[in-house]
Amino acid sequence: MYRKEFICSVIGFLFAIIGSILNMNIFSGGVLFISLLGVIYIYKKKLKGESIIADRVVKARIYEKFYSPIYAPEGKTVLFEKSLENTYRIFTKKGEYVLTIHSSAQGIGYEYKKVSDVDYFKEIS
Repeated sequence: MYRKEFICSVIGFLFAIIGSILNMNIFSGGVLFISLLGVIYIYKKKLKGESIIADRVVKARIYEKFYSPIYAPEGKTVLFEKSLENTYRIFTKKGEYVLTIHSSAQGIGYEYKKVSDVDYFKEIS
């Protein structure tokens, strides 16, 4: 997935080493700078991809727990928003819930707490 960026950064580092051996300071500095930008780009793209995958897993977990006929009107899904890094607010027909995600050595734990009894689908419509 990151093959092109990795190859470009390796080539950039090789050019920087060759440039420093040949004593071309401007060339080697420029190439080193460009390859450093490539490494930063790869790192940020990887972090963004991991966060998107984690959000998809949490979204699937929420829809699995709060399914349609009981917690939402027929043919609709529950509403949720991310309030903090590991906290989600879920708005259902039976009230508002808070989902807290705990990470530990044993794995990921999910904790649901009921906050209020307001029917948010009546409030919206």
